[in-house]
Amino acid sequence: MIATRKRRLQTIQVTGLFRIFDHTIKLNQRQRITFVHGVNGTGKTAVLRMVKGLFGGTYDAFRRVPFDTFIVTFDDSTRISVECSPSSRKAPRRDIELMVRVKSRNGRDKSIRVPCTNDGDWVRFESAFPRDIVEDILPFLARKGRDSWRNRTTGETMSLLEVFEQYGNHLSDYHADKPPQTAELDKIQNMLSVRLIETRRLDKPDDASPRRHIRRRRPAASTVDRYAEDMAHRVQVALSQYAATSQELDRSFPNRLLSTSMSMESKSRRQTMLDIASVEEKRQRLVKLGILAHDTTFSDLPDGLDDDKLSLLSMFTDDTQEKLAVFDDLSNRISLFLEIMNSRLLYKHVAADLNKGFVVESDGGHRLRPAELSSGEQHELVLAYELIFMLRDHSLVLIDEPELSLHLSWQQQFFPDLQRMTKLSKFDAVVATHSADIIGDRWDLAVALRGPST
Repeated sequence: MIATRKRRLQTIQVTGLFRIFDHTIKLNQRQRITFVHGVNGTGKTAVLRMVKGLFGGTYDAFRRVPFDTFIVTFDDSTRISVECSPSSRKAPRRDIELMVRVKSRNGRDKSIRVPCTNDGDWVRFESAFPRDIVEDILPFLARKGRDSWRNRTTGETMSLLEVFEQYGNHLSDYHADKPPQTAELDKIQNMLSVRLIETRRLDKPDDASPRRHIRRRRPAASTVDRYAEDMAHRVQVALSQYAATSQELDRSFPNRLLSTSMSMESKSRRQTMLDIASVEEKRQRLVKLGILAHDTTFSDLPDGLDDDKLSLLSMFTDDTQEKLAVFDDLSNRISLFLEIMNSRLLYKHVAADLNKGFVVESDGGHRLRPAELSSGEQHELVLAYELIFMLRDHSLVLIDEPELSLHLSWQQQFFPDLQRMTKLSKFDAVVATHSADIIGDRWDLAVALRGPST
């Protein structure tokens, strides 16, 4: 089976942004990391939100700011542009008309109109949507009126349209009805998986482990606490897969032994011992990472084993290797997460836990809730967790101001750690930053957003 090639974003262009700026951002394909910098007000965050809006199906980012054209180009020459209808530029934001044009690599052009919110389908959707689920799913929003909410973090007042434009993917998980959308716009969303990590990283929808029938009026768990729960959930899923693989291999073991023991060439005693040592090393690593419970196994073999017994041990060891391989990807991610976090924290450390996902302990032995970490430590934890665990392979991740609340030395470690994470999940990253220490000596990967006078 031939693997499908994953398309990657190559350039991002916007003209007439705020009626002032024309920007072109060429993504670094080789290093997979592109830094975007510029003075406040040049549109770094706006551009990130436009990219996320295009591939997330939430077009409010294009209605929030004035612009002329927004264009993205893939490495296979596919080109997507978004334009604001000149006749509607001065209309209320919810009524601005947008046109999306797709030029595929075979040269075919397609124009798609984005449904305006005064269309009949939008009106029917808004009238039927259950407002009272918003606070359940987005506990950082406080209901002010029938169609308005206040963001407790920013103080911003948001309409139902604004809530759905920003957090609609979370709301749709809990409600069957979705805002009107065309099949062609859905296809655009499937072209690229995009994740935007905004500056408000510590207040996020509870999307780590969705619950369909929630009716809570209690303080929401913090993002770091929810990510600890998410890791525990991932471990439990892997353990279920491990159990299923073990059951299948154990069930077939007698038949495989009878059909192969007489004809197979036994491994040498030395090779069998090496294989057992490798299995034991992997098992102990998984125990240390909080994935497996402590277990006893054999590490020494008696002398004088005949070929049949060596053959039996060889099959057993091969089966154990196959069982433990279920954990390979998860263990690599947990290992990198713990290594990064423990290179940052002073006087405390993060440890894996089979039931809690991960826990934080002070050097004095006192256990802390992850939410009791400092703001900077929480920001670092959330950013690392999202980049290691929450991305699909071959995604595009957009990171807004990773330097937020980070000590200078942590900022200087950002690029090397990001490189390791991009190799693990093979994602591309666009990083908007004001910090020269985030970029370090890699200005060859940096794109400056400038105004007409610079």
